[in-house]
Amino acid sequence: MIDRAWAAAALLLLSPALVLPPGATGLPDTAALGCSAVALAVLLAAQVRLLGAHLAVSTRSLWHDAAASTLAASSALVVLVLPGLQRATGAGEQAGALLLTALALGVVGAGTAVSTVLLAAPRSDPRVSWSLAAGALATATALLWLVRPGWPGLPAALVLAWGAVLVGLVAAPEPHHVHRHAAPWRKDLVSLLAGGTAATGVLVVGDLRAVPAVPAVAVVMAAAALVLLGAKAHVLVRELVALQGSHEAALTDDLTGLGNRRSLLSALEGALRGHEPVALLLLDLDRFKHVNDGLGHHAGDELLRQVAHRLRAAMVPGSVLARLGGDEFAVLLTGPAARVAEEVALGVHAALQRPAVVDGHEVHAPGSVGVALAPAGSAPARGRALDLLRRADTAMYAAKAARSGVVVHGQHHDQRAREVIETAEELRAALAGDQLLLHYQPQLAVADGSLLGVEALLRWEHPRRGLLGPDTFLGAAHELGVLADVTRLVLRTAVAQAAAWRDAGTPVRVSVNLTAADVQLALVGDVAELLAAHDLPPRLLVLEITETSVLEDLLGAAAVLEDLVALGVEISVDDFGTGHSSLTLLLQLPVTEVKVDRSFVGAVCHDPARRTVVRTTVELAHGLGMRVVAEGVEDAAVLAQLRELGCDASQGYLHSRALAPEQLTCWMRARTAVAAG
Repeated sequence: MIDRAWAAAALLLLSPALVLPPGATGLPDTAALGCSAVALAVLLAAQVRLLGAHLAVSTRSLWHDAAASTLAASSALVVLVLPGLQRATGAGEQAGALLLTALALGVVGAGTAVSTVLLAAPRSDPRVSWSLAAGALATATALLWLVRPGWPGLPAALVLAWGAVLVGLVAAPEPHHVHRHAAPWRKDLVSLLAGGTAATGVLVVGDLRAVPAVPAVAVVMAAAALVLLGAKAHVLVRELVALQGSHEAALTDDLTGLGNRRSLLSALEGALRGHEPVALLLLDLDRFKHVNDGLGHHAGDELLRQVAHRLRAAMVPGSVLARLGGDEFAVLLTGPAARVAEEVALGVHAALQRPAVVDGHEVHAPGSVGVALAPAGSAPARGRALDLLRRADTAMYAAKAARSGVVVHGQHHDQRAREVIETAEELRAALAGDQLLLHYQPQLAVADGSLLGVEALLRWEHPRRGLLGPDTFLGAAHELGVLADVTRLVLRTAVAQAAAWRDAGTPVRVSVNLTAADVQLALVGDVAELLAAHDLPPRLLVLEITETSVLEDLLGAAAVLEDLVALGVEISVDDFGTGHSSLTLLLQLPVTEVKVDRSFVGAVCHDPARRTVVRTTVELAHGLGMRVVAEGVEDAAVLAQLRELGCDASQGYLHSRALAPEQLTCWMRARTAVAAG
């Protein structure tokens, strides 16, 4: 609306100059000339604002351009044209200067209008066509003033033309959305050079003795133009500094001061265009989430800063270190450094083995490192960079899954990654299509062989690959984010089966395995709801945990398990003896049962040290009021040794493999019949 008001004001100011009779010199009256110059200045202002709507540049820069260009052009015209104009018309210096200033305003206005047309199509902004017409008429008006006496009816024609154009500019609707274009730097340089040359030329001409004295008004306008151009140069310098700062900020990670993903990709693409070997290391911290959850995000930020400091110290010549986001870092190696990429990766991994001190707490946050070497190829650098990043990421996840610290990418990792993706997609269908089921392995009393319980073991009846164990798909379930759905299915199926056996008169205790992600407060409500829905005595449900599933958040896990025990559910520690803090678990968690790992059980007959571990575990568990289950019992000699050591229950192939529910029901009936006979 402001632009339309200015356009209407320009029409009103210009009208007197075209209607009033000329002065004695044949030119418009001095007052009319001044009014016209103001009118053209108002029109130029409206056109500058319209141009600014289509340029992603500060309005101050456009004002500098318009004002400096007008002053420089006016001063040059006064020096070059005013003497001849005075001789031809006898006009005074003031009237001639005003006329030439109006001419300069018209020319600059026309140039501004043309610039707008080049940036915006009239269909996208209807005001553009009217702006071009107004700019053309502004220039034509200023030029025709020089010959106005010879043109009968010219004032009325020009007034009508101006009226039509400006009314159109006022009436043209403003677009809802305007696409803004980046202003090229050469535009500013041309403006500075052209305006500066013209204004400087005017001032220099004033010192040449062979030339008549330069009118004072030209000197003033030239000096003002140089002042504005100086201000323009200052603005440009500030914008360049700001642009440089924003460019650096766009390539820098604020938290660590390292390069970010954008800077890494840029450096990686540049390296791949060369002829030297290239390698990429991708590092991810293994326990960063627990630092954030346990100590707060400020502690996580401090840990990331310390990690960045350690990684800097581990760098070698020819390396670029960057933080990609979260707890993920990358190292780009080129030249000789790329040839020893695995050694560098081992050094990076070793740098993170020492604990960090964060907020007075000692924090262990080792990392997993994936290494990928860039193969030779003619593909575009961008595509090769993204592929190298993908392969390093695949190797890093392989290192994390194997807990091996460092893994160098190979073709088998790509095959494995494709299998994981394929498995994940098929797993969605499995969850929806009842392909996941439970088999049950018996647990017998060591003393008399009576059935004490069963362990529920998850299986996938895959339509193409047959019956799959949990190791082949639980990792995919975790990555897909459906592990909680799998756990709910297992609990729901196990509780329903336990209730069915209870209703059939053969109540049996059912054990269900939990992962680290399962030990959450929501688990308590789910278990309580299932027990109530099936009217199942809580003592018939045992939840098995491992050391790794609770050690990372021992206090939180203890609270959840206490609530489960309050329901009447029993807690079992699986794979006992394979971790580093198993005794701590027995003291801090409400454990009912301890399951001795098969690596100890299978060696009790021929390995005195492992037999001692089993004996000590049995004595410790019994002293704490817990029962002991031995896993992986496969022969009678091992069972006899366990009986001698005082173990409570045994589980393994000696008794039975894991069976489908109906098979286990038959197995139980057969044992009952044998015992009765």
